[in-house]
Amino acid sequence: SYLCGMTKVVYSFLLLFFMSLCLDSYSQTTEDVGPVPGIQFESQKIDVGNVLYKKDSTYVYMFFYENTGDAPLIVNQVRGHCPCLDIHYSVDPLPPGQRDTIVVRFTPSHASKYTQRLSVFTNSPRSGILLYLKGNFLKRSDYMSVMEESSNPIL
Repeated sequence: SYLCGMTKVVYSFLLLFFMSLCLDSYSQTTEDVGPVPGIQFESQKIDVGNVLYKKDSTYVYMFFYENTGDAPLIVNQVRGHCPCLDIHYSVDPLPPGQRDTIVVRFTPSHASKYTQRLSVFTNSPRSGILLYLKGNFLKRSDYMSVMEESSNPIL
């Protein structure tokens, strides 16, 4: 009985010892991460509202972002989910505190409501960010009706 009790004490002591080693190792890895880049967009959604659709026209929109971290930010890829998007961005490292732009050229195939999604992949822990471009591209007759309605005050 004495030996059984002593064995439990030794096992408990060893368990606590190994747990403290694991916790100490964990705290060192979280502290030793070093500088990391950060990314913050001015806006993750651009809603252009009602737009007059013109066949074969391209509309240009810009998403502004800043490196909010303390290491250079690299935009690895910006992926659009439609062939109607032509996306331009810098692949050069962006120093901490600096700003840059993702330029999106959108060529709608027809008059319609659109919500286009872009995925932004960086070397920041906050990668895989979704951006949205929304708009209601209207034929001339529909556009004129909407504009006429919106300019007439309700009496």
